Amino acid sequence: MSKRKKQQYVQTAPKKQGGSFLTKVITFVGFISVINAVISLVAGYGTFQTQWAQTEWTATTAQVVEVSQGHDANENPTPAEIRYEYQVDDTTYQGTFQENSTDLAVGLSIPIRYNPEQPEASTTQMTLDLGFLIQTSIFGIIAIVCIYGPTVYNKRKDRTQHRLPVR
Repeated sequence: MSKRKKQQYVQTAPKKQGGSFLTKVITFVGFISVINAVISLVAGYGTFQTQWAQTEWTATTAQVVEVSQGHDANENPTPAEIRYEYQVDDTTYQGTFQENSTDLAVGLSIPIRYNPEQPEASTTQMTLDLGFLIQTSIFGIIAIVCIYGPTVYNKRKDRTQHRLPVR
């Protein structure tokens, strides 16, 4: 058995609580990220639910009957307003959507979905948009790092500052 000499430590006075200005700014950014994550989740989930319900709608093709391209006050082109027609049980229905692309022309066939219980309701959105999950995840990760990170950093820093070995 070896006799080991106990190392002596000097107790230093703990720092005042409250953190630095940078810690407060980082924490503030964390809380803003939490708010953004919640807003993104709520808004995105509502859109997702609508799109999910529309995946059960009946798929068909529609004919483009009108393409109107507008311009803003600076003469920049705005998204084109596209009007289309489709038939359900020998009744013709119309729908509209906006498109940035000018590839659509009158007479073109486009895929749509319509609500079989209310055939006048239709959509050209054929896929689910899960972008809100990515946005919410990014804001959530930023929030966790910004709120929890300074606390962990300060605890580790305080632990090493209070007990310094005697030389």
